[in-house]
Amino acid sequence: QDEWLREQLQALVEEKAQQERRYEELERRYMEQERRYMEQERRHREEKALQERRYAEEKARQERQMEMLQQVLNRVDQPTAAAVLKVLRLGPRLEAVDMTQAITAANMTQLFPEVRTRLIGQDLEPTSIPAGDAASDNTDLAGYDAE
Repeated sequence: QDEWLREQLQALVEEKAQQERRYEELERRYMEQERRYMEQERRHREEKALQERRYAEEKARQERQMEMLQQVLNRVDQPTAAAVLKVLRLGPRLEAVDMTQAITAANMTQLFPEVRTRLIGQDLEPTSIPAGDAASDNTDLAGYDAE
């Protein structure tokens, strides 16, 4: 009977050791999962901060473009300014294609060299508006009238 008790005790000791190993494995997995979650959360915060910074930079760039465009519009006659604004269809965002259209509209004014130089300084390549396009775009503004 002592032998049987020893075997039972040994079986219980082995079962307890197995349970402890399983528990340690579960705990290790949990810690690994927690570490991955924390890493994912950190990356998410960094990406969100980067997106917010890029948005703020883009907004500031667009505001600079709008200020410069407003300075240009203040120097041209009212019908030309209205035509440029119609071409741009100014909304909450001013995108590069709108600036290209603004340059094209400005090309039709006598301010071309100054306007083009100032607008191109705002992230547009000098080749973005070929000089010959101004005449062909003249018809695009023909139907617009001052607001």
